[in-house]
Amino acid sequence: MILKRYADACRDGDNILALIRGSALNNDGAGTSFGTPNAKAQIRVFREALNNARVKPSEVSFLEAHGTGTVVGDPIEMYAIGEVYSEGRPATEPLFVSSVKTNIGHCEAAAGIASVIKMILCLQNSSIPPHLNLKTLNPRINLERIPAKIPLELTPWSGEAKLGAVSSFSMSGTNVHMILQQAPKRSTIQETTQSAQPQLFTISAKSEEALTELLERYVKYLGSQDEKKVSLYDVAFAANTGRAHLSHRIAVLAKDRSQLLTKLTKENFIQGKVPSIKNKIGFLFTGQGSQYIGMGRNLYETFPVFRQALDHCDVLFHDHLDQSLKDVIWNEDLNLLEKTVYCQPSIFCIQYALIQLWKSFGIRPDFVLGHSVGEFAASVAAGVLSLEDAMELVISRSELVNKLTPGAMLALRSSQDKVMKLLQAFNKESPHWVDVAAINSPEEIVVSGEIASIDHFRNVCLNNGIKFVNIPASHAFHSRDMDKILDAFASVAATVKVNPPTCTYISGTLSKPMEGSDFTPSYWQRHLRDTGNL
Repeated sequence: MILKRYADACRDGDNILALIRGSALNNDGAGTSFGTPNAKAQIRVFREALNNARVKPSEVSFLEAHGTGTVVGDPIEMYAIGEVYSEGRPATEPLFVSSVKTNIGHCEAAAGIASVIKMILCLQNSSIPPHLNLKTLNPRINLERIPAKIPLELTPWSGEAKLGAVSSFSMSGTNVHMILQQAPKRSTIQETTQSAQPQLFTISAKSEEALTELLERYVKYLGSQDEKKVSLYDVAFAANTGRAHLSHRIAVLAKDRSQLLTKLTKENFIQGKVPSIKNKIGFLFTGQGSQYIGMGRNLYETFPVFRQALDHCDVLFHDHLDQSLKDVIWNEDLNLLEKTVYCQPSIFCIQYALIQLWKSFGIRPDFVLGHSVGEFAASVAAGVLSLEDAMELVISRSELVNKLTPGAMLALRSSQDKVMKLLQAFNKESPHWVDVAAINSPEEIVVSGEIASIDHFRNVCLNNGIKFVNIPASHAFHSRDMDKILDAFASVAATVKVNPPTCTYISGTLSKPMEGSDFTPSYWQRHLRDTGNL
């Protein structure tokens, strides 16, 4: 059995059988006998696994028990199961409990992995096999207390996101518990989206003659293949990513393989030569204010890589915020994207999915730069933070900000000197205050403050001929109001692992290249509080 991080498996195109949501292990060291489990230790390991998976006991619908088959062992395990998995479980939705030992016997040292394999097969087939040879239930076991049910026949396993638990323990007193989830149906996703969208097909060579020869070979190949066996997506993907990008190039956009063949034959394509000098690529990630309902929807429906990355983010997003990411960014009726606690993580998730999409095209940045919350996506693109650590920072940041008094922001079109003079006078004469939040160019300044303050400052701008645009932000970002949460945010930042940048990382806070050692908790404090400088 091969274990791999979900993001890496998606990146490598692996066949994902199931997801491990969480696990836990302990050792009681003081069982009542050589082959009898310790109830208190089992209860602890169950709770630890559920907490690690961020799953409620009532969300698990099937539990694969160790099942000693002994008079004493089975009641102890079922007692521990009842203590934990009865919480919040309605009588109409009992927990199915079974053991692989009734199906294939006791596998000794491989008993635990056999249970995991059975659970994966149950998740894949949406069915629970019968628990065999059960004639009379042990009188010490009370299934109604949980409530639980032992499947005596092949039982359909319904539900969208199926969650199952595996319980296992050994004669040494070791207890293990694992929460497994059904894997996304990636093959179905690809079939439905790839066939419905146009694909970009590119080829290149070192000379014009070589390019012509390569084009003829593709035309010959495409004309001789059965379209049902060789899809446009497969041909385009292999051509775009499996060959070097040389100087003489051809690019075609086609909705199916027949159209691609026609365009190549009639030379209805874009052709050009790339200069020998390599142009360096920079990725700029925007901050809050760039969001809109429906963002990323077409990319999600068109590109499997984007879809897989966003689906992975959806799992992390839901774990932290108990809300569907896709509902937040695509469901206009919920109106959640206006709330900072959802808005900033949503922007980050879209940016992360875009990073993975560009990587799938073979495009990687030489430089990265982030504006405000966009700097977290930049840190992932540069390898400074893992997806999980960056998500932890983004969500913690947005939750802390969300506790502050609501504020407002304005984007001004004016010189920095003029804005500074007006702010100095405004803050001195008015009971309100407004701070500079970002300097995006010599003529583009962003200010933030309390709602009443910004209302008054709009009149100042009108009276001084300064054009402005309201920024869709719920709080006064990069203002003195952030001082209240800096220490709490630094505590979270101290828990993440930082790596050296794999490309040039330009700080939007300090306006200089960054090294790995620069990403301290105090840096992320300044990133939250200081004026952004692009």
